[in-house]
Amino acid sequence: MGSVRYTEKSGTGISYKHNIDIKSLDAIVSRGPAVKPLHSGVYKINQQMLDDAKSRRYGDHPCAIGCMIAYDLALNTVPAYTVDPPCVDEMISVARVTGLPAIQRKSFFQALNHKAVGRLLAKQLNRRYEDLNIVISHLGSGISVASHLKGRVIDVTNGLDGDAPFGLDRVGTLPVADWMRFCLSGDNQPEDLHRILNGGGGMMAHLGTSSAIDIEQRIQQGDKHAELIYDAMAFQIVKGIGAAACALGTRPDAIVFTGGLANSTYFTNKLKTKLDWLAPVHIFAGEK
Repeated sequence: MGSVRYTEKSGTGISYKHNIDIKSLDAIVSRGPAVKPLHSGVYKINQQMLDDAKSRRYGDHPCAIGCMIAYDLALNTVPAYTVDPPCVDEMISVARVTGLPAIQRKSFFQALNHKAVGRLLAKQLNRRYEDLNIVISHLGSGISVASHLKGRVIDVTNGLDGDAPFGLDRVGTLPVADWMRFCLSGDNQPEDLHRILNGGGGMMAHLGTSSAIDIEQRIQQGDKHAELIYDAMAFQIVKGIGAAACALGTRPDAIVFTGGLANSTYFTNKLKTKLDWLAPVHIFAGEK
């Protein structure tokens, strides 16, 4: 629906571009915004949700625009919903605690995709998602690794805030003292640090690109430095999977990889060779 242009002037509820009569729809569904922590599920978009998203109090991410578009398109003609927004929070209490009382770990991840592929896997195995213990990792610009314990994400890394394996353009978890010195060096303004955390880190910082296709071409051409950094990203993801499996307290029924980078057989094979002993590995490439 992103390319549909609703015309308020005509009052007909018909888009110019695709000839879709809004009144013919049962509902409009959008990606969820960064709002207060919510349980997994379906939510009706209302003004309070829009206000929370616009405030950026709970995070700043382009996904917030989706609910605004959906609400505007619906214009009280049909209900507008969002499903499993990135602020889905099912973390257990011990997973929130850090070594500093003023800072708690937060649940913010690609919940929509995680939940979708969890259910796809359950269907494939002819079981219920709520009966499975799964480690799911979304591989994209940012990397999230989550422990799905019988339908609940009891722990998850937060790539947006730098609490995760590094990704294509995210720094991931850093040694805290070194990051503190980096921030206090005076070489970077706050906006520079924000850009480095989200968009300027990871493969982008090391290799000047966030394109896995470009990186793999460089490796094929003999670029040993690119191979080292790519292997390091895979190494961190594998460590994250092991930690997420331990958080479950039991051997996982499956390990799942999803997201754009899961399209790369070359990269996922790097992960599978180190994880096959732990649990069966399943791949649902792209975003569901």
